[in-house]
Amino acid sequence: MLVESGLVLEVLPDGTARVSVERSDACARCGACHKSEGQTMVALARNEAGASAGDLVELALPTGVFLPAVFMVFGMPLALAAALAALGWLVGKTLDRRVAVFAAAGGAACGMFLAGLILRWHDRRSGGRYVPVITTILRRAGEGTCQ
Repeated sequence: MLVESGLVLEVLPDGTARVSVERSDACARCGACHKSEGQTMVALARNEAGASAGDLVELALPTGVFLPAVFMVFGMPLALAAALAALGWLVGKTLDRRVAVFAAAGGAACGMFLAGLILRWHDRRSGGRYVPVITTILRRAGEGTCQ
């Protein structure tokens, strides 16, 4: 299970929260979070612990969810781009050798576009399965600070 801590920025009416998280090696540049200033990212998480804005919380993403998500985001687009590039090369080579390079590039672009459509469809269909969950409130807003 991947676990990170972060600060709740905002609680949304749909039961989710925007959480500011420090970038770690485990989540560096995966694209699931929106990068903001410096090494912090803003993640959307299910607020199952009932956290409020300003709370320090723990986010978790089960390993059984993380590995398929990594394949969907990185492996599937790469595989589709490579397969359609090879198909484009083969089709282009039968027409004219000079066309083969452009056909391969076009195939790769089509593969990436198709992967984007599949990812969008899968994301909508998954019902929030790949969204981190706020599991624990480590510190409530205003607690443990000098005033």
